[in-house]
Amino acid sequence: MQNVIKVTNKQKKRLPIRRLKALAENILAQEAQKGELSIVLGNDELLCELNKAFLKKDEPTDVLAFPLGDGIIGEVIVSVDMAERYAKEDGKSLAEEVGILASHGILHILGYKHSESMRKKEVEYAQIMC
Repeated sequence: MQNVIKVTNKQKKRLPIRRLKALAENILAQEAQKGELSIVLGNDELLCELNKAFLKKDEPTDVLAFPLGDGIIGEVIVSVDMAERYAKEDGKSLAEEVGILASHGILHILGYKHSESMRKKEVEYAQIMC
């Protein structure tokens, strides 16, 4: 089975979609995963709606990840608004921060829990976005 990566940019900002696809391909290859993965680049409003609907939290969040199964690995939704704020705070590019958040979501779908080793992997994988 071939990996199928779909990236949907719901923002007016130009973002490096090809590099984001390459990031996802790299993670799936390194983690020995095959299937379909969707990444949606949204805003705080979208993430707040989804966070409220699925997690009962009436606030925006930086990334949501939904594992799906049956050949479909899952869907990751990233708040570009939050990524912009994080990038300014941390002195990183928007592309790198989007990569870190997308990596975070993908790793959650693959079963990773919050830990220092997960954080290191996120940052390592996101280097492709620089």
